[in-house]
This record gives sequence, C-alpha cells and structure tokens, in this order.
Amino acid sequence: MNEEFNEAMVWVEKYEKGILADDPVSSLSSPVDNNGMIIFSMQRPISEFDKTIVNVSISNDEGSSSGQNLDDQPKKFEEMSSAYSTFDGEAKFVGDELILATICFSKNNEMGSLTTEYYENPEAHLE
Repeated sequence: MNEEFNEAMVWVEKYEKGILADDPVSSLSSPVDNNGMIIFSMQRPISEFDKTIVNVSISNDEGSSSGQNLDDQPKKFEEMSSAYSTFDGEAKFVGDELILATICFSKNNEMGSLTTEYYENPEAHLE
C-alpha cells in the first residue's frame, strides 16, 4: 500500500444480468499501514435460508477488521457454474476505484472471468 494512504475502504458489489444492485453486499473500512492484506470469501450457501455468507477482512501489523453479511442467492444456485479471479500485480483501476477480485456465477455451463472492460461499461455485456 502506498504510504500516503492511512485507511482502506473495501466493499462487495453485486451485479445481476449486468446491472449493479443498489446497495453493496458488504463494506468495511479500517486503518492501514504499508503492509497488510485484504481477504474476501464466500462460504457455502445456507440452503434452508437461500442465503450466502460473504466475508471481508482487512489486516495489518496492528490488527484486523472484518465483517460478515448474508446475501440472497439466486434460484437454482447449486446448479450454476462459477469462476473467480484476482488482479495480482498491476492494479486494475476503473475511475478512482481499484478492482481487487471477482466471483462470477452463471446458469450456462460455461463461465469465464470478467475483464476490466466489464466494469467500465457493464451494460454493454448484457445477454
């Protein structure tokens, strides 16, 4: 992390059919220093409640902050294919936001990760 920053704010956005949902699924901010990590994960669905658990954590040498939220899962979630990716190395900025990772689900049998261009114009990628 660049020395000029002393706080990190992370949020999880949800797109359905290329349209951004109104509210973030999860968000978290925490003081940071030069070293640390951001962890994002999804836990197995709680099928009896049709919910998925979303975890976000920011940690550094001083400690950590974490949050856990429930999100509605799509119908027939267990039949969907999935793909995930991280953007290691070169930062992927869209405007002034840095994209850290993606997790994608599809009702089709094939699923690929998203490119940075998707975030620049998600409406152009509607089926």
